[in-house]
Amino acid sequence: MRRRPPFVWLVVLLCSVYSALFAWAAVVSVRYYGTVKVSGWSARPANDGWFVTIVDPAGGAAGQLHTGDRLLALGGDRRAEVLGSRLIGNIPGGSTYRVDVERQGRQASMNLTMTVARGQLLWPVFQLIGLAFFLCGASLALLRPNDPQVRLVGGTLMAVAFTTLLEAEDPARRFIATPFDRGVQLAIASLALFTFPMAYQFFSRFPAWTRPGRLSRSPRRTAAGAERTWTGARTSYRREGR
Repeated sequence: MRRRPPFVWLVVLLCSVYSALFAWAAVVSVRYYGTVKVSGWSARPANDGWFVTIVDPAGGAAGQLHTGDRLLALGGDRRAEVLGSRLIGNIPGGSTYRVDVERQGRQASMNLTMTVARGQLLWPVFQLIGLAFFLCGASLALLRPNDPQVRLVGGTLMAVAFTTLLEAEDPARRFIATPFDRGVQLAIASLALFTFPMAYQFFSRFPAWTRPGRLSRSPRRTAAGAERTWTGARTSYRREGR
C-alpha cells in the first residue's frame, strides 16, 4: 500500500480547522446579522493627538462633541490619546460611554450612547466566497499532493479562504466579548496572516515557476514579521480595552 505524503495530513487538518471556524463564523454572523455600531462621530490623528473631525448632526454626539476637540479618554481608557477612535469598537452596542476631551484648553466630559443600526447586509457573501476558495484549494492539494506547484496553489487558495472568513465576521467582531469568541477571532486572524507570504510565493514564481532569489526573500520575511507584530499588538490593545 502506497504511503500518503505528510502534506495530505496537513490538508486534512486544515479542513477540520476550517470547518470548525466556518461554523463559528456562521453562528455569530446570524446572531449579529445586519447590526452595526454607529457612534455618530469620528476622529483623526495629528501631531499632538487625536482630534474630532466629524460630528453627525443627527447622531448621539450632536451638541456634545465639537469638531476640534482633542480626545483624552474613551470610557476612562487613557490610551485613546494614542489609539484614538480605534478603541470605540470596544464599547458595547446600545450602552452609554464617557468621552473625555480637551476643548479650548479646558477638559470636558460627556456621556454618549453607542447607537445600533442596520448595515453591512452583504458581508456573509465573503464567507461563501471563502468556502469556494477553500474547496478548490483543498481539492487541488489532495488530488496532486506530490506536485510542488499544485501544493503552492492549493495552499494559497486555502490561505485566502481564512482571510475572507476574517472579513465575513467583521460586523460581529464589534459585538462579541467573551474570552472564547475572542480566542477564535485570534485563531482566524493568525491563520489569515499566511495569505501574504503564500501569495508572495505564488506570484514571485508565476508564470516561470522559478524560486525567488535571496534578495527578494528578505523583504518578504520583513513584511511578514511586521504584519504579525502589528496584528498581535492591535489584538492585545483591543482585548485590554474591554
